[in-house]
Amino acid sequence: MQKKTNYFKAFGLLVLLTAPNFASNTFRFQTSFDPNKHDAYIHELEFISKKKLFTHIAKIESRGAYNVVSEKSMLGKYQASKHTLRDFGYSDAQIDSIYTSVYEITIRGNRKRYFFDTELFPPSEQERFIRWYTNRMERILLKYHINEYVGKTIDGVFITKAGLLHASMLGHTHVIRFLETQGAVNYTPKRGYSVKERLQQLENFELH
Repeated sequence: MQKKTNYFKAFGLLVLLTAPNFASNTFRFQTSFDPNKHDAYIHELEFISKKKLFTHIAKIESRGAYNVVSEKSMLGKYQASKHTLRDFGYSDAQIDSIYTSVYEITIRGNRKRYFFDTELFPPSEQERFIRWYTNRMERILLKYHINEYVGKTIDGVFITKAGLLHASMLGHTHVIRFLETQGAVNYTPKRGYSVKERLQQLENFELH
């Protein structure tokens, strides 16, 4: 009887702790065992919309500019590659015309910046592109790994779907390697954030 009483007291306390959070966009989520902390713990997450996720991605990828081209020839606000544009449905002729329009500007320190004609890949198409890209990651390419790893802690990072979709901008295979090696393989581009760093940026946020 005493054990049952203690159980209900503990359950009641948990309800009191979590109930206020449901009134806002925040909730508390109890993870499974965290090998880095050697116990179970409560991880607080804030719900965000996909629109806010896209805003964060754009800030990291291009500072929100629709017309920029990276040194690796990635295009636009979300830094689309030739390969992903082809998967998105653009023909080789359309892609070639976009890259033919690329021009350079020399800025301070004799550095060069690259831009392209956004009439060939307009803002509306770029917004449709990021919706297509993240849906493809969520429903096909990272579907198993989202189901398997969200809510777990890997190499000290709490894994969320928002974090996985953000990290997938580096390529879903890099995300998969990080997860399946428990963080031992952490792809890091020459410039920018690694898979782990991108996951860390959104480890306290989750999608509605």
